[in-house]
Amino acid sequence: MRCPNCGTKVPDDTLTCPRCGADVGLTALASSGQQFGPYTLRQLRQYLAERRLDTNSQVSIAGRPPVPVSEVLGVSLPMEAPGTAPPPPGAVAPPAQPPRRIVSGPEARRRKRTAWLAVLGCLGLLILLGGLLAAMLLPAVRRQQAHANQTRCLSNVKQGSLAMLMYAQDYDERFPPDTNFETTLYPYVRNAQIFVCPSAQSPPSYGMNAGLCGLHLTMLSQPAQTTMLYDSTAEADLVGRHNNGNNVGFADGHVKWYKVGSVKQYMPVKTITPQPNP
Repeated sequence: MRCPNCGTKVPDDTLTCPRCGADVGLTALASSGQQFGPYTLRQLRQYLAERRLDTNSQVSIAGRPPVPVSEVLGVSLPMEAPGTAPPPPGAVAPPAQPPRRIVSGPEARRRKRTAWLAVLGCLGLLILLGGLLAAMLLPAVRRQQAHANQTRCLSNVKQGSLAMLMYAQDYDERFPPDTNFETTLYPYVRNAQIFVCPSAQSPPSYGMNAGLCGLHLTMLSQPAQTTMLYDSTAEADLVGRHNNGNNVGFADGHVKWYKVGSVKQYMPVKTITPQPNP
C-alpha cells in the first residue's frame, strides 16, 4: 500500500510512513458494528483469519464501502486516508493532472532569451520613467537652489554693510578711502566667505559705490536711498545675478533685493552754503 500523505510505497507490516512519518494504520468496521484497528494490512488479514469470520461477511476499511472478508484476505486494497468519506455515487472524478512537460533544447533557450528581454524591457522602462521624473523636478530644484543662494547673498550684503558702518564709526565717520573694501572690512567680520556670492562664477562678488570713498557720513542727506554695497563683477555693477535682480545694501544699513534697472548708484549729498562774514 501507499502513504496517503506523500504517496510513498509502504510495506504491509508498517503503521507509519518511513519517509514522512504519517500514520498509515487501517481501521476496520465489521457489519456487526465491531471496530478493529489501527492495523497494518498484514495484521488486519491475520486478525480476520484468526476470527474465522464468514467469508460472506463484509468489513468497511478506512471509510471505504463495505467489502467481503474474502476480498480483504485475498486482494491488496488501495490505501486511503483514514477518516475520509468515499465519493458519493455518480460523482465525477476530478480530471487527472497532465504530466509536467520538460522543456529543453532550442525551446528552452528561446524561453530564457524571452525572459531576459522582458527583464531588460522592465529595466529600460524604469530608467525612462526616472529620467522623465528628474526632468520634471530639475527646474524646481534649480529654482529652489537659486532662491537659497539669493538668501545667503542677502545675508552677506547685510554683514558687509554693517561692517562698513562700523568702520566709519572707528575712522572719524568716514567711509573707506577706496573700493578695495574686502581687506579693510575683514577685521570686522573675521570671515572672508561673506565677500563671495554663492551664485558668482568668480570674484569679485560685490562692489562699493565709488562716490562714498572717503566721504563723511554727515554729507549724506538721504542715507536710506544711497547705495553702498551691491552685486557686481569685475566688468559691471548690478549685473542681475539673482532672479534677474540684485541684492543692494544702503548707507543706513538696510538691504533689499531690486530688479535690474530699478535702482542706481544714487548718492544725494548735502549742499553746504557758505555763510557771509559778519
